Amino acid sequence: MGFSTSFSYRFEAAHRFIDSSSIRCATPHGHSWNAEIEFKASEFQLDNSMMLHEFTSLKSAWKTFIHETVDHSFFIHHRDPILQSLVKEYPPNRLLIFPGNPTTELVAALFLRKCVVMHDSLQAKSTVAPSKIIIRETETNSISLSNFEYESFMRLNQIDKFAGWWNSVDPTNRCFEGF
Repeated sequence: MGFSTSFSYRFEAAHRFIDSSSIRCATPHGHSWNAEIEFKASEFQLDNSMMLHEFTSLKSAWKTFIHETVDHSFFIHHRDPILQSLVKEYPPNRLLIFPGNPTTELVAALFLRKCVVMHDSLQAKSTVAPSKIIIRETETNSISLSNFEYESFMRLNQIDKFAGWWNSVDPTNRCFEGF
């Protein structure tokens, strides 16, 4: 029980899947996405200003990540055969490389991980922590993932063996292993 707060940002991004039975998903295509992150209080206690935590400090890194790194990016599998050509032909690219098909499920898991890592790096101790993410790929399709579920998801899908932007405290980091 207790308070929770959430922040939602829209962004435009494209993706494609390399091993999908759907030709629509195998073709590069874009969506108007929405990412909502929820922070939940660990205590039912407000500060002297009668707030859980000042909003700006909670959402600044998340907003930077969405607007500077994610918006107008192409989400791509690290084994996608077109990746090397994209890197070579368009060096100042807006690629965001994923350790698997950039499905809405994987986007949700890695975005939640990114938020947790950025939040944990804050100097000030907070009584709130990221607790849930909702990724809306379209107005009608969404995935919801809690922080309790994402660690199991990462282990089950062996994503924890990869190093990438989702483990960096820098909201503008786009790195994925050697890229």
